[in-house]
Amino acid sequence: RVLFRSLAGTSKELMICGVDERIYIKQGGDRFLGEVKKRLDAGITAKLLSCEGDTKFIEPRKHYRWIPEQIFNQMPYYVYDNKYAILLWSVPQKVVLIEDRSIAEGYRKQFLALWDSAKIPPKAD
Repeated sequence: RVLFRSLAGTSKELMICGVDERIYIKQGGDRFLGEVKKRLDAGITAKLLSCEGDTKFIEPRKHYRWIPEQIFNQMPYYVYDNKYAILLWSVPQKVVLIEDRSIAEGYRKQFLALWDSAKIPPKAD
């Protein structure tokens, strides 16, 4: 909800590193899919870094890039607006949210460097 309030109606972008849609669906099910639909319907753009070879895409393929398995971490981190968040898949699920412009900007730069060197997934057959 914080994410949606921070980005809806803006031109700001959501960046997530460590995306594995199978885990998101297993943990969040229909609630997760509904949140993705709500975000897409609101026109919130995203850059999603997933593990090389992963083709389980929920969002448009153009939102994804692949990073090598040796640097892929299944503990996703989010960068948006002036926020940096880490999603912990523990039970119960936890989110560590840091609201600080300089921290968000540092992780945004790191994310974009990964994005620029990541592979574009090939088109589906």
